[in-house]
Amino acid sequence: MRYETPADLRAEEEISAVVVAKLGLERAPKMPLHYVLDRAAIRAGAITSFFEVKDRNGWKFGDGDGLYLSLFKVLKGRHVQEVTGKRCQLVVRFVDGDIWWCPLASYDTAHGVFWFGRNDRDEDEPCVVYRWDVFKRVA
Repeated sequence: MRYETPADLRAEEEISAVVVAKLGLERAPKMPLHYVLDRAAIRAGAITSFFEVKDRNGWKFGDGDGLYLSLFKVLKGRHVQEVTGKRCQLVVRFVDGDIWWCPLASYDTAHGVFWFGRNDRDEDEPCVVYRWDVFKRVA
């Protein structure tokens, strides 16, 4: 099932455009839905990495105990990384417009795995936590 709204897709395009410019990529095309991760990073015609894009427009960087992400996304990202040998990243824009990234594999199981959900849909699921100290600023 696809949850992305037109506004979500616009935000993803904006965030990806900043990542492309800041990291000197050629482009970052949208991945087909069944790949789960959002984008492929391409430089000189070759895929250099993959990334998942989140727009947390209601959250400030550093609020709470970290960023929660679906365990399913983490599993898919780790599988893609294992099979391709290419890094998978988590890229997040916060309410102030700042964009941060971290390796998708840098979640903290010491925090635990939580049953967590979203306010906009009644679909809770297992999530892992990314501590704020694993993130680096993109822009």
